[in-house]
Amino acid sequence: MSRYVMDHTARLGAHCQIGYHVIIHNDVVIGDHVSIADTAIVFAQTKIGAGCHIGPSCALGKLPFTATSSLPPLQLAHDVKVGAGVILHAGSHIEEGAWVDDLSVVGDSVTIGAHSRIGRAVTIEGNASIGQRVVIQSGAHLSEGITLADDVEIGANATLFPGIRVGAKAHIGAGAVVMHDVGAGKIMVASPAQKNGSIP
Repeated sequence: MSRYVMDHTARLGAHCQIGYHVIIHNDVVIGDHVSIADTAIVFAQTKIGAGCHIGPSCALGKLPFTATSSLPPLQLAHDVKVGAGVILHAGSHIEEGAWVDDLSVVGDSVTIGAHSRIGRAVTIEGNASIGQRVVIQSGAHLSEGITLADDVEIGANATLFPGIRVGAKAHIGAGAVVMHDVGAGKIMVASPAQKNGSIP
């Protein structure tokens, strides 16, 4: 008896390590040197690039309950790291070298830029765009339609309201509640967030 279940239409690259009780649905494509830990589920048509690491009990490519139409498949570029218990919804794209830490939830139609770091238990609702080298600390909540430019940092437990745009190299402090757009290089702190200068 096999330790994991893989649909016959799925393609598995060379030198992959698949844990126990993993379920891989139809038309999934998995690159070379990928590791998927125990009890993960990879939903239909998900594409996982070479060198990715998927932690235990993850759900990759899941359709959200609110989906009213078909979404494109989830795509992970090469060398993406996904922690334990993470949910990545269909329609999203995670670029190379990004890291999504344990227990985070990424909604549908979200782009996470290259080499970004998403902390533990972060929630990113749908239709969000996150630039390259962005750091989002643990417990942050990004509402639907958020846009973060490159090199932004979001502090722990910060909350961003729907549709907020944050400019390049801006910094949102821990626990801040952001209800308006934040310009490039700005620092926002407090709740509700107040402008507190610029980053040189």
